[in-house]
Amino acid sequence: MFIANLDGILIYDGAYWDAIPINGIPYVTYAPDHRVYVTGYNFFGYIEQLSLGHYEGYNLLKGKTRFSNVGDLKKPIVYKDFVFFVSESSVYAYDM
Repeated sequence: MFIANLDGILIYDGAYWDAIPINGIPYVTYAPDHRVYVTGYNFFGYIEQLSLGHYEGYNLLKGKTRFSNVGDLKKPIVYKDFVFFVSESSVYAYDM
């Protein structure tokens, strides 16, 4: 179970809780590629389960200085083979 709150994303696997801090107001969307996509302030990406059972947020903006200040992003939109991340001024498409 993935729960977005003002501190980030809470994850409950039926036995244990995990937390991923996300700046801003996070939004989550489950996609057909079995990933949970996440947005927040200057963040869009997905949640990955690590080998030891913990989870980590993978920011698709990491290392892309051109996109270092995209601001608040709205809920990710899944359409066909794409996830769209929408900010106040731009739309970013990610090919799953």
